[in-house]
Amino acid sequence: MQEGPSVRAALWGGFAAIALVVAAYAAWSVQALGQAQAIVERTFDQSMVALNAVRAAGAKSHDLTPGGTDAIANLEMELRIVAARAPGGAAPQARAMAAKVASWRDGKLPPGFKAQLSDDFLVLSELLAGDAYIEREGAVGSVAASVRMAWLSLVGVGLAAASFATFLSQGIVGPLTGAAKAAHRISADSLRHRVLSM
Repeated sequence: MQEGPSVRAALWGGFAAIALVVAAYAAWSVQALGQAQAIVERTFDQSMVALNAVRAAGAKSHDLTPGGTDAIANLEMELRIVAARAPGGAAPQARAMAAKVASWRDGKLPPGFKAQLSDDFLVLSELLAGDAYIEREGAVGSVAASVRMAWLSLVGVGLAAASFATFLSQGIVGPLTGAAKAAHRISADSLRHRVLSM
């Protein structure tokens, strides 16, 4: 009669399979949460810093007066910072605004420049807010995927553990039940009953 795997081998195999599932989930979680962290960092490092620079530039635009070349240079510098930090569609808008302000370096401001800048800053702020929202949604999606994977892993590990427990109990309880039945028959003076090994 051919014997199956020993109980020790079955235990090691089952625990190894469960450990492999848990390790795979842990590796995936670390990677997914790392991606979420990177997206959140980009959101704050780029969109939020750029948005603050836009606000600072907007405040400096109120200081512009004809002949005020220092204020023009400061405003241009703030807009170049925005262009360097802004993700997505806000960067070209910031570069265009910086170029427009740079054209005023001689101190000659066009008529209606404050209203023009006010409109430009409003558009730039909206673009930056939209870019920040897109980055935020990416982070939320990555975290949500990690949560879904955690639930699936918990279910998978639970099913694997239940299957392993069932296999183990059948491997242990089955022979013990057979031995108990044989012991009862022997106690009833029936010595013809055979105990089968599993």
